[in-house]
Amino acid sequence: MTALEGVFAGAVRRKISMEEILSTIPGTMDISKEDRLLSALEELDAKGKIRLPSRKGQGWQKFGILPRYVTLVRANEDRVSRTRKKTLARIREQSPWEPTRMAAFAHSLTTEKQLTLARAVNHYLLNRKKKPPLLPHRERALQIFGNEKALDSYVHTGLFSGRITLADIDCFYCPEPLPYEVFSADCKKLAHLPLLVVENSATYWSCTTANRADHPLRGGFFAAVVFGKGFKATRSTPIQSLDSLANIEIRTGASQIHYFGDLDPAGLAIPQRINENRIKNGLSPVCPAKALYRKLIKKNITTGYDKFQTKFHDPQWAVEWLGRDIADAYLNVYESRRWPQEGLTADDIAAALKEAY
Repeated sequence: MTALEGVFAGAVRRKISMEEILSTIPGTMDISKEDRLLSALEELDAKGKIRLPSRKGQGWQKFGILPRYVTLVRANEDRVSRTRKKTLARIREQSPWEPTRMAAFAHSLTTEKQLTLARAVNHYLLNRKKKPPLLPHRERALQIFGNEKALDSYVHTGLFSGRITLADIDCFYCPEPLPYEVFSADCKKLAHLPLLVVENSATYWSCTTANRADHPLRGGFFAAVVFGKGFKATRSTPIQSLDSLANIEIRTGASQIHYFGDLDPAGLAIPQRINENRIKNGLSPVCPAKALYRKLIKKNITTGYDKFQTKFHDPQWAVEWLGRDIADAYLNVYESRRWPQEGLTADDIAAALKEAY
């Protein structure tokens, strides 16, 4: 009994395995010791200090008389847990749930977080005005939850496993806009030119500078240069008109989108995700600005990795995206070296574009 009480007093977890218990009992375990151990455990169970597993389940040894584990009873924790469960049950059962949406699933919610969200949504639905205005999701989140970021995690999936959508609470996902610079204020000069999306701010500046260089036929190489902000450009929404990149396409009348980023696994994963999302939303995929990638390799200013980007490496995508010639140059050294897009200056970019476009 002393050995058992020592194990239980020092336990961090409430469930304690029989292996852990046996390791503290001196000597060889035999049938006589097993009988005495079981009697001691049953005595502690009767006193309410531990709980033995149900005899109907899998909690007992298949060959032997001992349980596989015991569960400590911590009176204060159990009391708090029981009180909390009763409170949550009362909220579920007594709340006047909105009948058309909330009543169908509110009774199945089991956590405090879910019920807190549910009550706020329920209050909005019960008191919503007739034909309320459609608002950006953060404006509606501030109204309903008192926190403008409360809906950020639910913009694509909806709340409660999709049972409540943004449309149900009269709002829509409003993506962060992507900065872009057109080469001309004359819309006629922009029509039918491609866009160029780049990852990083320094290269964005260099590309906008290069894009102002005179093209012999049309005045600019791209309708606009877009600052993709790295992985932020991969975000998408099922509502095509609200997709930041799609908005820029519409405004400029661009013919297609070219992309230029770092030549490393993470840099190649960005356009891959962009294309997955755009195709899913019925938009045309972006294509690589191969002239700039070739110039980047030719100039060959490389650097090592702070941390190798293993999880992003996809050699098949590298070939599909870049073409065999550029991909081979990249794949030959990708494990040790990477090409930051900042390796190209505005003059390098202008020269590459004049040759290719």
